[in-house]
Amino acid sequence: MTYPHLVVAISDHGFGHVAQTAPILNALHQHMPQLRLTVRSAVPLAQLRSRIHAPFAHLTSEGDIA
Repeated sequence: MTYPHLVVAISDHGFGHVAQTAPILNALHQHMPQLRLTVRSAVPLAQLRSRIHAPFAHLTSEGDIA
C-alpha cells in the first residue's frame, strides 16, 4: 500500500517560517498518522526537530530561487 507523501519547503531566511509551519505539520500528523513527510530546508535539523514532532525525512536545500 502506498501512503500519501507531502514534501514541504521551509525557508531559512528568518520571519519564523518553521514556527508557522510546524503546528500545521504536527496537526496533519495527528489527523493523518500515515502521511509521510519530507522537509526541504537549510534550517538546521535540530531546530526542525525541536518544532516538528511528526516523523519526517530531511533534505538540505536552500529552497528559494534567486
